[in-house]
Amino acid sequence: MTIFACMPVFCAIPTTYLSGSAAAGGTAVINSLALPGGFVSPAIMGWAKTTTGSFTSGLYMMAALLVAGGLAVLLGMPARTLQETR
Repeated sequence: MTIFACMPVFCAIPTTYLSGSAAAGGTAVINSLALPGGFVSPAIMGWAKTTTGSFTSGLYMMAALLVAGGLAVLLGMPARTLQETR
């Protein structure tokens, strides 16, 4: 549920900072980087299930990757942008 809740917010980032064709390019970059996730995440889950015998470790790995991605977005934003939203 959390993954689907953050998708609209994340996809709005390029149009907030870019305009015109640059915004379209930013959206295209996000989509092209997300497509390998459709292959990698099931592969990680399968590897974790085979290695440990349960899906729990795979879910923990996925949660850690989501947290790391969220931190990367937060730390990658300019400080003035975060101050403007307050």
